[in-house]
Amino acid sequence: MRRIFVMVLMSFLSTMNPAMSQEHKQITGIAIESFVSLPSGRMKNEISCFVQKAATKQERANKTLVKKVPLGVFHDDTINKIQSVVFEERSIFSSMPTVSIAIGYGEGKNVFTGITGLAHGKIRYGLDKKPFDDIPNPYFSIDNKPNRITGWSKRSKPVVGNWKVYRSKDNYYTYIYFRNEKEGYEVTWVIKTFREYITRVIDKLE
Repeated sequence: MRRIFVMVLMSFLSTMNPAMSQEHKQITGIAIESFVSLPSGRMKNEISCFVQKAATKQERANKTLVKKVPLGVFHDDTINKIQSVVFEERSIFSSMPTVSIAIGYGEGKNVFTGITGLAHGKIRYGLDKKPFDDIPNPYFSIDNKPNRITGWSKRSKPVVGNWKVYRSKDNYYTYIYFRNEKEGYEVTWVIKTFREYITRVIDKLE
């Protein structure tokens, strides 16, 4: 009897929780946790400011809800085959955490090395492998080359068109956005109050 009750309860929850619903399909090898399936509220409104899936004028009406975090530096470690970018609101010495993203590359497809938030040299948050380990072939679309001696680009010079970082006006949420035109998907990772990973939102690009 208890087993039947648990099964009925789980069935009910699966209709209430987007993460468990049948709407989450397998596309390009990743589970789709769709923008459409997000419940209405602050997070959905803010994500609608920048994701491609929020295509209607109504969904994009509130573009001013978030602020864009500028790209600071890009580094290409050709010896260890790792590229990394840092997004920063002021400087790497600010109390405002920077967002650091690292990707390992080689002869095969690229893989994530890490996504972290740093402040005063200390990690404020670091995503476990699970939220990004199943994302196929991440990469940086860099328009300029780093310095051949130091490996670092000039400040504010790199252009990473497929990566963006946004924050709520009050810094409550940090949104790390990646669009992969090659594989045909977009993904947003959501961090709360610079400390806690909340969820991710993935959609197939039409």
